[in-house]
Amino acid sequence: MLDNELKQLSLDWAEKTINTLESSFSDPTVDLTKEQKELYKTLDAWGWFNKMPLHTAEEEQEKNPSNAETYVLMLAMEKYRQLKWEKEHPKPSKWERVTGQKLNKKP
Repeated sequence: MLDNELKQLSLDWAEKTINTLESSFSDPTVDLTKEQKELYKTLDAWGWFNKMPLHTAEEEQEKNPSNAETYVLMLAMEKYRQLKWEKEHPKPSKWERVTGQKLNKKP
């Protein structure tokens, strides 16, 4: 049912993103990409960090270590939808836009 390649790409992207966000809470030198900053602002605006803190004390993490995992799965699902749509609806090349015809690629 799922495209395993896209699923793995999505999970890798989400895990890297969450790890970077989590690091940025305690290390001001961590540089976030534009996409990560916008994602942070969106999650914060919806109150996700208040309901499910990403960065908690060690005692909290031992009680509930799944907050980061939940974020990873949530973001991976959204990224998967985006990648799948892009794969199913590829952007036409410049040639296709100008001529309206598919570019014949030589094998």
